[in-house]
Amino acid sequence: MPLEEIEFFQLDNDFIDKFFLNLRYLPTQFSKRFTGKMTMGQVLEYAKKLKNGENIIGLDETIKKNLMDTTSANTLNGKYIIKMNNFLDHAVATGKLEKNWLAGREIKSKELIVKRRVFSRDELKVIFSEKICYKNEYSRYWLPIIALYTGARINEISQLRVCDFKKEKDIYYINITESEHTSVKTKSSIRKIPLHPDLVKIGFVKYCEWMSNKNEIFLFPELHGLDKLKPGEKASRAFSTFFKTLDIAKETEDGKATFHSFRHTFADCLIQNYLHNTHKCALMGHAFSNTTDKQYGDGVSLKTKYEDIVKCIDFKDCSFSWNNEEYFQMKKFPWE
Repeated sequence: MPLEEIEFFQLDNDFIDKFFLNLRYLPTQFSKRFTGKMTMGQVLEYAKKLKNGENIIGLDETIKKNLMDTTSANTLNGKYIIKMNNFLDHAVATGKLEKNWLAGREIKSKELIVKRRVFSRDELKVIFSEKICYKNEYSRYWLPIIALYTGARINEISQLRVCDFKKEKDIYYINITESEHTSVKTKSSIRKIPLHPDLVKIGFVKYCEWMSNKNEIFLFPELHGLDKLKPGEKASRAFSTFFKTLDIAKETEDGKATFHSFRHTFADCLIQNYLHNTHKCALMGHAFSNTTDKQYGDGVSLKTKYEDIVKCIDFKDCSFSWNNEEYFQMKKFPWE
């Protein structure tokens, strides 16, 4: 909604939170590059999609590139935040607003939304090399493998319960849902993700059954401690340090490499195989883009999603260590 259409009573804490969060996506040189071409709402919508790895068909490549240029924190604070703060302070002083909810807030550089790139095949070989992949904490071993083969978010994987591992007919899957112990990013994130045959071969089914036999609640209990950190935050910190040791975290012209790059790599495989957008949204947990998809999107069956994953997700050319039968004989995992 344009700012000029907003009544003062609507400038509450929720509105300011949305304003504050949306600014992190704002591209640089907004007025010069987009005035007369797009509204700010359109710019933010497209920038969000592009920076989250979605492709926008029909959008000019130069415009896409401009949308990816993130405005610095200094500019956002020194230009937009200050102006909005002055406006809200004046509204409070003239009795039109009870409180300035933006007072004292500023955007930090680490909070800016930057594009996360896909992993190259060479980077994947390094990440999953036999010497450095396995740690005693099972989440260190499983989370990147699950992310690569399912496209699930780090928070979604970290909070998985044993009961979220299920089987429907002959298809194993993980159930991303809301519960007392789990949360989702949006309602569209609730979904069933079939397990790729490689995940079964690697031993994830055996691992889940092993955790069930141990009467564990969570698949990765080491991430659920008594401290205030959420499971996804713990995992994210661990892998951020891990990637830096491998010299993989560096940013390139294609974006920054983070754990979320596993999700982008998965999505890129779907795109390269020309998977229908409805099917892609169903696997990724994205909102469907048109009325027909919204009405019929839930009709993407588990069987269809399984067939899509088998068709699109193929890392045989990476020569991962688990493609070698001797790997399992040598590792002797406790769930084998």
